[in-house]
Amino acid sequence: SPDTVVALIDGYDVLLSSSVTQLKERFISKESGFKHPIVFAAERSMWPDDALSLLYPPPLESNELRNGSPHPYPLQYLNSGTIVGYLWAVRLMLRVLRDEYGAVSLCGPDDQRSFHKFFLENPSLVTLDYDGILFQTLHYIAQPLIVDGSGMLYLDNASLAVTTRTFGPTLDKWRRTPCIFHGNAGDGKDYFEMISAAWTSAIRDKSVVTVDPPGYSTGIVLFEMGDLPGARANFERSIKEEPRNALESMYNYAVLSNQLGDNDAALSAYDECVKAKPGHIDALLNSANIYLTRGDHDTAKRYVEIALSAHPDSALAKHYYAVVMEKVQ
Repeated sequence: SPDTVVALIDGYDVLLSSSVTQLKERFISKESGFKHPIVFAAERSMWPDDALSLLYPPPLESNELRNGSPHPYPLQYLNSGTIVGYLWAVRLMLRVLRDEYGAVSLCGPDDQRSFHKFFLENPSLVTLDYDGILFQTLHYIAQPLIVDGSGMLYLDNASLAVTTRTFGPTLDKWRRTPCIFHGNAGDGKDYFEMISAAWTSAIRDKSVVTVDPPGYSTGIVLFEMGDLPGARANFERSIKEEPRNALESMYNYAVLSNQLGDNDAALSAYDECVKAKPGHIDALLNSANIYLTRGDHDTAKRYVEIALSAHPDSALAKHYYAVVMEKVQ
């Protein structure tokens, strides 16, 4: 039947918050506004080829295609982990990938590369779920989630209120309750594991659980939005809660402390970076720069010498050494 709808969904890092029937109903609903026979999930980052982002419309234009203003955290690029569409269109797409693209062999090894190509070459057949009413990818998403005792997942209302678009009651509800959550990329998988644990706990205890997104990814998002104090606070949280991201979060915390004028905190954090990774050139040279601005040239020289010892061929370290020696003399 031409009206048959199918979904292709990753098998191990997705949570179905609604039934597949609800997914179909939203896909075909006039209120959703989908006018294409295939809809992919959308995400904030381009993967696996950054250069392809140049071929995508900017976030505002992408969302205007859906007759609205931007999502608070723009879902701009295709993600192939969750797809829904009419069977005839999905068959056509997969046939093109197999027969014309050579499956993923010519576009691979990442299947998403093949789907990017199809999307960009067939704009009348494929669109993205820019508003996250079907699918919510979790990579670099700074929105808390609420899990109720029935296992229903909700996006926090306050975080969605950032947008200026008026969606209407149905779309507002659907934006709060996407059908499928996908833990894409490293931090997305971290968030997915946190949500999965909360989901199990909420159902077992018949309770409501709020899940805050990982501190590291939240820090990145808030930094991009210009909220430096908020970003710093989340990097500090990441240092304590996310061992895998601790070093990078410590470095980001130091940089933001410096930018916010808290140089004592910056120096302490840079020293922690060097302890964790001896010879951390950026931490060493940034510390030297702070001491230079304080007029403490001898201490600045010591940090630059440590950097040069670890990286004798670094042009930047040599430049800092020349600057410091001029001050010392």
